Amino acid sequence: MTTDERVARLERENRRMKLGGIFVVMAASAVLLMGQVSIFAARTLEANRILLKDPTSGAVRAEFAALRGGQTVLVLYDQPVGNRPPAHAIVLGTNDAGLPTIRLSSGGAPRADLSVDASDTTRLRMLDRDGALRAQVVVARDGSPSMALMTKGGKLLWTPEMPAPE
Repeated sequence: MTTDERVARLERENRRMKLGGIFVVMAASAVLLMGQVSIFAARTLEANRILLKDPTSGAVRAEFAALRGGQTVLVLYDQPVGNRPPAHAIVLGTNDAGLPTIRLSSGGAPRADLSVDASDTTRLRMLDRDGALRAQVVVARDGSPSMALMTKGGKLLWTPEMPAPE
């Protein structure tokens, strides 16, 4: 074998070694990177109810829940005092028909709510401590507004079409 033949053979072997080395490095890199993908992937938390608790007292301050009827709610509570449960809450969620609602509660009773009903009517209702409707503002699907004030007994007291009460 001549020197030129030996050099040619060494160059071929050298090229094969380089290609083999590159293949091994690429394969090892692929294996390592595939194992690392889980670090960058989004993580999912699945639950029916999530409670946010005060770090010092352990009292529930917020609740995010999926209810049995298909409703979803986010409830924000006030600061409880002693053994008293939270007296005030804000409830953001959906009603039985899956439509959006916002409810303000005081003393455990609803005091105001803002909702959209199935006919695409937006309604703001204000209630007294006994839960009786006292005022309502409505915007119908066609954009026409209406307003009403009620007595404690639920009788109509005033609407914009009526003269102001004396």
